[in-house]
Amino acid sequence: MKTFKTHGAQRGIALLTVLLFLMLLSALAVGMMYMSTTDTQINANFRAEQTAYFAARAGLEEVRDRMRSASANSLNASLPTGAPGSGASSVLYVINQGTDSTTVQPWNASNKYFDTELCHEGTSLYTGTVPTADQPCTTAPSGTWYTSTTTALPLFSSTSAAIPYKWARLTLKVNSSNQNHYVDSSKTASSLVCYTGQYEQILTASSCASQWTASNPVYMITALAVTKDGGRKMLQGEVSLQPGGLFNYGLFATSSGCSAISLTGSVSTDSYTTAGGGTYSSTQTNTGGDVAAVGNISAGGNAASIGGSVGSVSFQGAAGSCTPGNPGASYAYTGSTGDIVTNTSNVVEQIPTQSTPTPEIPTGPTGGANVSGTQTLSPGKYGDISLNAATLTLKAGTYYVNSISTGGNAKIVLQGAVTIYLEGDGPSSSASPLDIEGNGQINAAGPPSNLLIEYAGTNGITISGTPTPALALYAPNAPVSLKGGGNGGIYGAIVGQTVSNNGNVSFHFDRNLRNQFPDASYFTLLGFRELYY
Repeated sequence: MKTFKTHGAQRGIALLTVLLFLMLLSALAVGMMYMSTTDTQINANFRAEQTAYFAARAGLEEVRDRMRSASANSLNASLPTGAPGSGASSVLYVINQGTDSTTVQPWNASNKYFDTELCHEGTSLYTGTVPTADQPCTTAPSGTWYTSTTTALPLFSSTSAAIPYKWARLTLKVNSSNQNHYVDSSKTASSLVCYTGQYEQILTASSCASQWTASNPVYMITALAVTKDGGRKMLQGEVSLQPGGLFNYGLFATSSGCSAISLTGSVSTDSYTTAGGGTYSSTQTNTGGDVAAVGNISAGGNAASIGGSVGSVSFQGAAGSCTPGNPGASYAYTGSTGDIVTNTSNVVEQIPTQSTPTPEIPTGPTGGANVSGTQTLSPGKYGDISLNAATLTLKAGTYYVNSISTGGNAKIVLQGAVTIYLEGDGPSSSASPLDIEGNGQINAAGPPSNLLIEYAGTNGITISGTPTPALALYAPNAPVSLKGGGNGGIYGAIVGQTVSNNGNVSFHFDRNLRNQFPDASYFTLLGFRELYY
């Protein structure tokens, strides 16, 4: 009989196998725990970075909003006027201290929240060797080169949920602000930059508004956010107002038809500027007296003298018949090139689409008596103002008037800036809400920006050059007729549905009006980037 022996040495195999499997499972468990921890850390880091990103964006957007003149807690009066380094007002910091125990001082190189982008914002600010692109600044300028203010929106500032952006900086853009990506590499690094509504260009005139292509300054907003978890983001945006206040051209017609502007007879245009106290005699030039329309500009052969450019939104060519709807027609200009003063700046060109909204005429006070005879008025509501050989003095402020007509030697004298909203269709003897004629004077002693007249209706308006009116008229739905006579002419700017004349009209565009009644909308974000330091 056979017997089988059990070898004791084999009895540990099962135990060893179990231990190996336990070790493997433990390793898997530890690995899973490690992966889970890593994922948690990655998620936490991502969350901190995203929190910092949107916090920095909040700081950028706060400043962009407060740049508007109509914004609550507006920064508009403090906007930089010179390139970084040109003075204390050239750099503005908005500080969001919140509950942070560390004082936020972006101008201090030893501070936790030092502005490490500053040296890239203009060569006159930084005298050392500027680090290469994407490298942080390590030192701060000396002297007085910045101003600061506190945030207007300390949202949840007394709680742990406070928005953690630390500061936002506002400067004008210069040629070298975006390092290695100059606006114009042929110009100096510290040249200021303007925005035309289509592209950026280097400032070559005294101001962006005085450029041949009217434009607005470009501003740089840089914002830093740092979270409690260590997330850090620095964002930068370029912003500018879309060019185009109410008056971009001396004469502008909203009509898309033929002869939207008609310049027949001995008519002339030129320009000057009242900026900085300028006068017509000291700043007059045979350029800049621009006329433009959505449709066609028509000039009588060699009788007109246009000291400026001729522009059309519906540009199809330089000359020829105007036949709207026919792609082969010329909508821009019907006339002789001899009607345009010879100068390389005076051209026939296509212009961007213009925004000419119908003015919203506010509701004025109740009442409104008719006015005639020599007297002084205070801001308020009035009926028909009819002047003949009388002097009307208007105190500074806003007026709501049914109509205005002048004759004889009537004068309108202003005691400061006046805005007139025309509400009606004119006096019983006339269908015109505005009829300025006679041998008097209308705002003759002041700049055109002191007299803004707005009209939303469609009745015709007549303005004569005999009383040498100086005004800014915005009536985009009304036909405007200009009459000649006298040597003074009409000063200012005019927007109408159509603009025509009866000859002998001298029109002088005050280029400073481009700056006087700007668009109060938000600054447009032109560019946006993240800075990795």
